[in-house]
Amino acid sequence: MNEPRDRRSNPSHLRELDLSENNELQNSGVKHLCVLLENPRCRFETLRLSHCDLSERSCEALSSGLSSQTSNLRELDLSNNNLKDSGVKLLSEGLKTPHCTLETLSLSGCLITEEGCTSLASAQ
Repeated sequence: MNEPRDRRSNPSHLRELDLSENNELQNSGVKHLCVLLENPRCRFETLRLSHCDLSERSCEALSSGLSSQTSNLRELDLSNNNLKDSGVKLLSEGLKTPHCTLETLSLSGCLITEEGCTSLASAQ
């Protein structure tokens, strides 16, 4: 009889996760996803969270995930969420780190003003 595999030791081959239009995800769900992003066995390169009714609170967890040494994330879609300038400022902190490998960030419809754009520009 085979012993059940421990999922924590089984590397994921999943590269893309699309949870768009999932209003039930909420900020707490994003926190759980970011813990996964920090796991060295996680291979996510694309994460789509558009239309998920997220707020700036999600950005703190996402910033931590982006700055993780183990993150492989290349594309992040946060379009049509209520992130505002305060959320973009938090995201920008993660983008500034040398470990961030993000290449594409989608923020259309996130209520960002000139202040948020300034924060993004400082991350370059």
